[in-house]
Amino acid sequence: MIVSFNFQIHAKADNEILVTEEYEQNFSLNFSKVEKTGIIQSFAVADDGRIATFINNQGINIYDEYGFYDFTIYKELYKINVTLQWDNDILLIYLSSSWDGNDYKIIKVNGYEDYEIFSCPDNGETRTFWNTLDNHDYELITDKGRYYVKYGNLRYTDKESGADHAVTENTSFKPWWLLSIPALTAIIWFGFLRKRVKTWEAWGGFAMNRKIFDILSENGWTTDRKTDITDILEWYHRNHYSVNPEQIRLLENLANLDILLECEEFLDGEKKRHYTYKIQFFPIEYSLPDEFMESYEKYVNTKLIPIGGIHFTNVSLLMDSQLKIYGVADSDIALLGNRIFEAIENLYENKEIVWKEIDNFYS
Repeated sequence: MIVSFNFQIHAKADNEILVTEEYEQNFSLNFSKVEKTGIIQSFAVADDGRIATFINNQGINIYDEYGFYDFTIYKELYKINVTLQWDNDILLIYLSSSWDGNDYKIIKVNGYEDYEIFSCPDNGETRTFWNTLDNHDYELITDKGRYYVKYGNLRYTDKESGADHAVTENTSFKPWWLLSIPALTAIIWFGFLRKRVKTWEAWGGFAMNRKIFDILSENGWTTDRKTDITDILEWYHRNHYSVNPEQIRLLENLANLDILLECEEFLDGEKKRHYTYKIQFFPIEYSLPDEFMESYEKYVNTKLIPIGGIHFTNVSLLMDSQLKIYGVADSDIALLGNRIFEAIENLYENKEIVWKEIDNFYS
């Protein structure tokens, strides 16, 4: 058990007591908000699901209990052995280098991008304590399942169901690169996801902002939500709409949901304001006249289907075959996002949305 007391940490291993000497500010560890990509060399998983991964030659990524990327420490770790281990919300880090010696760090993670860093002295007591750490460079077997590294990614196999899935998607490594030995020198590269993580492989690897994920979850949404949309598909068919499999999968996940979206604050002069939207995924209720749909489709040069709208406004939501989302209001139309989750994020962050008026709309 490890307990934090202001600017020092008491760490207990058997009967040994380790007390840190000094508190370090975040910048001394080259704190970075840029998520790293590359090959996982070692990892640690806490009892509550938190994850830490060491990316070769790059840094140490911290993920929360839902698998969402939080932050990265250390910008460069060349030719260094790294051991990671969690104890509740405490991450123990042991860095060993042939020329820089040993370095012992303790990261107390309080919450999203909220943490404290402590440095431990390099002495006999510290080395004795850190020798008790387990380094997971290939697999970690728990009573519930097995974590393991494959092609540089951390994966998990559930013991009871046998289901296997990727826990992290933070590598650019492709297995067929092994056919080219020189390519091994170029496996590591930087990705700029900025607090975004791959949360739903079913939608082509679309990365969702963590905040949007939380908002959707609070409104009853889950990644595996699947509703019966037989009546909606029959209505599409009667009204001569063509719906592809990807659109059907998205509709099964979102149909009949109400999303209350309280957007970020913004300054209006000297006053802080924020918008609140109620996004409804009721395709039938937000149907539009055929002549309106024809004008919208002609303007964007693709087929569209209604999927819902924004309550208390005259904005309806349309989707094309590539899952792009458009907002329409009478003769006005705007691309809200390349996916529904991006559209929701753009609304939440008050992104500028360019509305275009369709000429001769009513003629």
